[in-house]
Amino acid sequence: SPAKNVLSGLKGAGGKLAGIMKTLEERA
Repeated sequence: SPAKNVLSGLKGAGGKLAGIMKTLEERA
């Protein structure tokens, strides 16, 4: 369903953001 696609998309974006934040924290 479209709603499921949106949810999985948000999850993917959230995971990407979390990964970027982690990388920035490790570099700092």
